[in-house]
Amino acid sequence: MINIFAVISCLEQLSYYISIVLIIYYLYDVKLNFKGILVSACSFVALALINLSLSEHGISNAAAVFQIIEILLIRCSLRKSHIRTIIDAYLVLFSACVMTASTLLGILSLSITTNFEKIMEAVIHFLMLAVCCILCLTPLRRHLQQIVIQTPAAVKRLVIAVMVSCSFATSLIYYSEMLELTPRWRSLTQVILSILILLFAIVVPLLMITAITNQQHKKQTELFEQQISAQLEQYKLLSQSDFEMRRFRHDYKNMYLILSRLIEEGRNSDALKLLENNHLRFESSLIQFQTGNGIVDALLTEKQKQADKIHAKIFFEGAVPSEKIKPTDLCIIFGNTLDNAIEACGGLDPAAEKTIHVSCTCSSGFAFITIDNPVAHKIEINGKLPMTTKSDRTCHGFGLRSLQKTIHDYDGSLECQCDDNEFSISMEFALA
Repeated sequence: MINIFAVISCLEQLSYYISIVLIIYYLYDVKLNFKGILVSACSFVALALINLSLSEHGISNAAAVFQIIEILLIRCSLRKSHIRTIIDAYLVLFSACVMTASTLLGILSLSITTNFEKIMEAVIHFLMLAVCCILCLTPLRRHLQQIVIQTPAAVKRLVIAVMVSCSFATSLIYYSEMLELTPRWRSLTQVILSILILLFAIVVPLLMITAITNQQHKKQTELFEQQISAQLEQYKLLSQSDFEMRRFRHDYKNMYLILSRLIEEGRNSDALKLLENNHLRFESSLIQFQTGNGIVDALLTEKQKQADKIHAKIFFEGAVPSEKIKPTDLCIIFGNTLDNAIEACGGLDPAAEKTIHVSCTCSSGFAFITIDNPVAHKIEINGKLPMTTKSDRTCHGFGLRSLQKTIHDYDGSLECQCDDNEFSISMEFALA
């Protein structure tokens, strides 16, 4: 006769393994180790045979050892994953299963048998696996991924501690019914459970939301400060350029006299050298773009200096209104997009063509801006924004979200595309 307890134990181990691998693979972007998965499959066959050979009491005693082995197998199946992350995911899943099972079994405790209890546990584990699949294999994973990444470690530990406490409390109530404890003790455990569940249902989500919101505000504030600093730098560049131009005009008369004397004396090489030095000084202080907007002229000139370091070239066509767009918004619109374009060009092969095309046209009170740049590989688009390719997602991605918010403030829309190793971002919005 088949040992139902052994079957349930095997199913539980398998569901935990699949669920946690899915969670860590999709939510933490950890790569799979297919050799480790093959080893795990063979190991699960061995564990299943061991479970089937043990008695119900023996399976209970070996459960802790099997769980440790399972965690190690999960670690082998995922590359560069931390044991602590696996244990956290295991505790969350384990607590959720225990709370669900204990609560349902407690409600149905008057009419269940041991076999029915084991079957219900198996159903609950498969339901948890189905929930994990829904969260990880659908667009919901993007939202859950942001919560997981942005929630501080202390809040995560608090959530896990509360879930473990709640699971312990629900188990305590269920087994206190089975052990036929005194009504006083049963009431006390019910009170403990009620308090813990209330804390978990109200306080913990509020703490998570508060922590995530504060962190987002902090990042957005830092980004805004960077944008203000960038704007000040652009004004400084304009001021410096104007000063250099006035100084050049002031020195022109003296330079003319010196050049005339050198040519009269036949010192043509010295005259050419003087002309070259002054030409380089003039070019270095010259605004290289003429967009119709002084802020954008200076900003593009500064970005071109950054692009020169990786041998990239920025081309602009069209015109940017000198009014109707706030200077800070101009820095957000052109600064963020050009920074990303330059960074993408920096990842290309040194011999590849690195050209960034910027176009801006205005018609019927609307502005249409498009920025195209080459990329080394196809970029995944999530909704209308590209997914950040950086490992530290907590500190990145705010620039494009700030850009999206700015465009929305002008009743506009933003769209990104990536085809044939060419990334394009298009913006259209109403001019104030």
